[in-house]
Amino acid sequence: MKERSALALFVLSLWTLAACGGGGGSGGTSSRMDLRQASNGFGQLLPHRSFRLDRQGQPTTQVVELTRMEDLIANVHANNPIFAPAEWPEEAILPSGEPGNHFLHLLFSQEIDPLTVLDRSVGGAQNSQLSGTVTIVAVDPLTGATTRIAGRAFVGGRTVGGIDPKEPTLRQLEPWVVRDSAGNPSANAAVAGIPGLGFPGTAPGTAFAGAGELVSPRSL
Repeated sequence: MKERSALALFVLSLWTLAACGGGGGSGGTSSRMDLRQASNGFGQLLPHRSFRLDRQGQPTTQVVELTRMEDLIANVHANNPIFAPAEWPEEAILPSGEPGNHFLHLLFSQEIDPLTVLDRSVGGAQNSQLSGTVTIVAVDPLTGATTRIAGRAFVGGRTVGGIDPKEPTLRQLEPWVVRDSAGNPSANAAVAGIPGLGFPGTAPGTAFAGAGELVSPRSL
C-alpha cells in the first residue's frame, strides 16, 4: 500500500532525529528518546505486533510488541506472522466517524523540540514546513516512483504559521491547537483566523478516544 510505504520512510527519517528532540531533564532522567507508538486513529501502525509463541513454538493468544530484534526472532514464524497495520479509510473521516482530515500520530518517550522537526524558513513550505531531514513520500509499489505528500505538521499543537514580523525570512511557531476543559483538541481562538479548526477533533462533535494525546508535547 502507498500509505504504508510513506509511513515507513517518514518514521525512519524521524528516528534519526530522536536524539535531538527531547529534554532528558534532570534528576537522572534518561536522555534517550524513543518512538513509543505510531497510529492513525483507526489502529496501531508501530510497533509491529504478533502473537507470542509458547515453548513449543505455537502461537498463544498473548500479543507482544516487536520492539527488539530478539522479539522478532522469538515470536515471528511462518505460522505466526506480524499483524497487518491499521489502514486509513478511503473516506476523509475521523475515528469518530465524522468528516475530517486523516492524520498520522507519532508519540515519543519525551517532549519534542519543535524546531528539530519543523522548518521556520519561508522556503520550507515546499516540504510542508518539515525540516530538511524529514520528508513524507508515497511510493508506487509497481514502479518505485516517489511522490511528495503535502500536509501540516504539529508538535504539541504548535505549527509553523505566519511570517515573523521581526525576521521576514522566517515563519512564526504558533499554538494553533490547545486542550479544552475536557482534555480534547480545541482550535486556539487567540490565533488570528483560528486556523487550527482543521486539526482532527477540533470541530464540534468530532472528538474521539485519545484525541487529547494529539496535543501532547510528546506528539508529532
